[in-house]
Amino acid sequence: MTTSCYTIRNLFKIARLYPQKVAIMLDDQVWTYSELIMQVERVVRQLQRLDIVQGQILYQFVERSFEMICGFLAIMFIGGVYCPINPTVPSDRLKILLEQMQGQCVLVHEKTRNQFPIAAVQHVIVLDNILLPLLDIEDINSLSVSMKYDAAFIIFTSGTTGPPKAVVHTH
Repeated sequence: MTTSCYTIRNLFKIARLYPQKVAIMLDDQVWTYSELIMQVERVVRQLQRLDIVQGQILYQFVERSFEMICGFLAIMFIGGVYCPINPTVPSDRLKILLEQMQGQCVLVHEKTRNQFPIAAVQHVIVLDNILLPLLDIEDINSLSVSMKYDAAFIIFTSGTTGPPKAVVHTH
């Protein structure tokens, strides 16, 4: 059983067993499992406040970062469809990708916010603002992991032989 709900459940189980163990490292930054789970929970709560539902496409338009991992895990947690878009993608290609997918929400960095055509979505979540250390944390145990096995994430072909095509993978 290697579905995303199984993987997410295992992540939270490991976090409870080894809260002070290193979960992720990027350059000179390190987050423990407890720090990672707290941050993922913040993004999950924000998505829930926006009434994001299972199966809904969510773009993530961020640079490589801890926030990227939090966004990905939060989207998987709620059963959303993760659609990563590299902020360095040319604007004409970005337009093609957005027209194909019709997502309603994007997760961005403050730094990448102005590069994304905001009019293409209903909701913009600035991850830098959600993941501030002073925000109150609610108990992760009250959140339920998506059990659906529908679409999990979308990647795009390179587009070398025509327009880029979306490839959908399941949970």
